[in-house]
Amino acid sequence: MSQLKVNSIVPAGGLSGGASGGIIKVVQTVKTDTFTASGSGESGITGLSATITPSSTSNKILIMVSVNYDYNRTNSGGGFRIYRGATSLTAATGDAAGSRYRVISDFGANANADQSGMHRSFSYLDSPSSTSSLTYQVYQYQAGGGQTFYLNRSQNDADQGDDPRMSSTITLMEISG
Repeated sequence: MSQLKVNSIVPAGGLSGGASGGIIKVVQTVKTDTFTASGSGESGITGLSATITPSSTSNKILIMVSVNYDYNRTNSGGGFRIYRGATSLTAATGDAAGSRYRVISDFGANANADQSGMHRSFSYLDSPSSTSSLTYQVYQYQAGGGQTFYLNRSQNDADQGDDPRMSSTITLMEISG
């Protein structure tokens, strides 16, 4: 005989009586192919986005990102940003300070261009105040020229048993407000 034992069941519309914090919906995109970008500036990472439609304007969206990548750099750096539609979530980045670039997480530097990759995970709780369909996308930002960003692969990317191919994810959770 099967049994189902729970402490409580949260309805799809969220918790009752003004309570908050229940998970209403989860959406995830897993990107397994590669992406490469060179030069300065920012660009959306093709395929590393997810779409969710909140059921209430008081609900929040928890964005969790896990990226596997490699990056060759000279005297410049870069990092990651999150966009909701065409809007950068600047509240998820570092403070403005002079000419420093603002990102949610930096790339770091890889001294070994062969058989290696790097990993970053970051999250942000967004309050979109919307019941419209929302698309969140991960962007890569490069502060100067002369470097290349490689998603889900190493710089060398040789066809041999010790060069990795990786995957990256973006997960969205609607949290009742």
